[in-house]
Amino acid sequence: MLAEERREKILKELEISKVLKVLDLAEKYQVGVETIRRDFDALEKQGNLKKIYGGATLPEKKEIKELDFNTRMTTEVSEKVEIAKKAVTFIEEHDTIFLNDSSTNIYLAKEIAKNIKDLTVITNSLTIASELSDIKNFNVIVAGGFLDIEEKAFFGAISENIISQFIVNKAILGVSNISLKDGLTDFPLKEVEIQKAMIKYSKELIILANSQKFETIALIKVGDLKNIKAVITDSKLSKDILEKYKKNGIEII
Repeated sequence: MLAEERREKILKELEISKVLKVLDLAEKYQVGVETIRRDFDALEKQGNLKKIYGGATLPEKKEIKELDFNTRMTTEVSEKVEIAKKAVTFIEEHDTIFLNDSSTNIYLAKEIAKNIKDLTVITNSLTIASELSDIKNFNVIVAGGFLDIEEKAFFGAISENIISQFIVNKAILGVSNISLKDGLTDFPLKEVEIQKAMIKYSKELIILANSQKFETIALIKVGDLKNIKAVITDSKLSKDILEKYKKNGIEII
């Protein structure tokens, strides 16, 4: 058995058992203890397990705390601009799209304004609507509801109802967290409900997430990864995570 194949089997066992012992695996796969320890070393470097005395367990998921709007707009700017430049290539003339109120989508709106001439955009973000408001052949529809002054965006049942009136080509969503095991997660329930509505009423789903958001979790589930057309990220994403997602059939751009 090749090392890569054995390591994949070890990870599957770990998902079920939560804890594995070196001696048990050495006996099961008929290899030396040092071979299993090398497997553990490699898998720990990839972030897939955590070594403990005599064995291994599942790693603790990193949980990222929610940041306020101004902080999000002024951190990791180069990564967000890189993602936005990639994401705009997925938008075609005459498309209809949802854009949620993410900081990355605000940078995407700036790229849209420079590169697209005819578009219909439905958004709950005042900032995105403002960025696109002066373009002659754009239809900009604001999913108004209860205005969150700090977030500069609308939320609640009214916003969700407006979103439900449209079937669009693409939902392009910025999310706070993404992981193979837990899927897409985010922080405030009001934001998650907007994201879920946009996913429900779109034909394609494109996720924007910078490299630091991979294999992290938040409190509330947004959705699974199976129906995503592509995840667009920045060039700082590790090769290990990139390969892991591709092996699971998820397109990373």
